[in-house]
Amino acid sequence: EIDRNPLVQSYGFSSRTPMDKIQYFPIPMKNADGDEVKVTYMNSDDGSIDLMAMEFVEGEPFKPRLAKTDKAALKAVYSPVVINEMMAKVLGLENPVGELIDEPVSRRTYEVVGVVKDFFFGSLKESVQPIVIRQTSPNTMGELLIKTENVKATMAAIEPIFQRHIWAGYGAQTMLWNDLEARYDTLLSEETSGYKLLVAFSIIAVVISCIGLLGLSLFMIDQRIHEFGVRKVLGASVTNIMALFSFDVFKLIALALMIALPIGSFVMREWLNDFVDQIDLSTSLFVITILLTSVIVFFTIFFQSLKAGRLNPVETLRNE
Repeated sequence: EIDRNPLVQSYGFSSRTPMDKIQYFPIPMKNADGDEVKVTYMNSDDGSIDLMAMEFVEGEPFKPRLAKTDKAALKAVYSPVVINEMMAKVLGLENPVGELIDEPVSRRTYEVVGVVKDFFFGSLKESVQPIVIRQTSPNTMGELLIKTENVKATMAAIEPIFQRHIWAGYGAQTMLWNDLEARYDTLLSEETSGYKLLVAFSIIAVVISCIGLLGLSLFMIDQRIHEFGVRKVLGASVTNIMALFSFDVFKLIALALMIALPIGSFVMREWLNDFVDQIDLSTSLFVITILLTSVIVFFTIFFQSLKAGRLNPVETLRNE
């Protein structure tokens, strides 16, 4: 009935969704080294895998389920599962597709049919968990995922269907609706907001620094205007004057970088320590920072240094 509704673009079923705040009990399994690891199992169908945009790196989604009447075929085929990259890594599977996984609790055997990229269900500061996605059909123990452009109208159309088919005998009057996109935005909002604030304050800091650097350049030219005039009389070229003036400014920038880079590196490492999975602070990151700073400084003082090099010594030394 839901599939026949024109408001529903696509739908799927899953036993869990991001930020669902449900306490799951991972199943203990042995990894490639024989150590015990906790593995999270979830039930889904092809629709939910597609709606949550899981990207396959190997294999394929589930194939249509076998009919229960085909008992001979059911005995000959293991239950299909899709695993994430972390699960393949934990089990030490180089070619996971086609491999068999034994679940110790229920003593069931699963066949890996696909591998999806790692994804987050909770905080980004937690490590990606090894996950096994089992094939299932929609049932009362999970969530129905629906993609639609008109949420309110779709809710109004679907709720009577659930009251008639699903909730009969449970005493429930209304469904529990959640915005999956909003949930995932909540998952990312803390880091995204922090990133935007960091970028905004960084731009403000750079602009203020450039204004201060421009003022310092004007002050230095005013203090050394006679020096530049004497140097030109003695044969210094415009390029020589520009190089001399720029060198003095870049000495200050070098001193500032010597102070800022160690502090920045320390702060960034402390921030990254909050995440279990984190990037490495490579040398190239700091090299790019130095080059970018140098470029900004160069363009800030270029016209002032050119002005210093083009000063007419007759005018600058007249007052002497």
